Amino acid sequence: MQFDLKEKANTAFLGITPDDYVGGVKIKGINPNTAASKSSLSIGDIILNVNETGFDGALAFNAILAHYKPGDKVVFKVKRNDSSYLIPVELGMRPELGSHAADYFEGGKSIKKDGFKHVFAHDGRLTPSDCGGPVFDIEGHFMGINIARVSRTSTIAICS
Repeated sequence: MQFDLKEKANTAFLGITPDDYVGGVKIKGINPNTAASKSSLSIGDIILNVNETGFDGALAFNAILAHYKPGDKVVFKVKRNDSSYLIPVELGMRPELGSHAADYFEGGKSIKKDGFKHVFAHDGRLTPSDCGGPVFDIEGHFMGINIARVSRTSTIAICS
């Protein structure tokens, strides 16, 4: 059965705790091992815009970031003390919060595992590096190409 797998997990992640600020957000915290921690952003910085797009408060800031994907590069205009800086940042992936045993299986999940159109799921046991191979039905008819391992028991293939 063919279906569309809506995108939900592949929005960019910065890794800060933003605090509302008139004309931007103030960085209240920076999570370790995130895009923010790998950049020159600092606690106390005030982010005034993202790629020259202004905003007001944390909700608006998060809405802007939701339009970006992991790996996208953005430039933040930041106020620190009495100076302004342009700080480039390559956005990262949101860490998975899975605590179910099925989230930790040999071979792992594919990094991109949603946001596909015209796909079907099957129970072929593949690793993410095995994706790209063909899928045939029991009679030898070509059905599609494996594109993502989603869980321990599910692989997604795009329909031919």
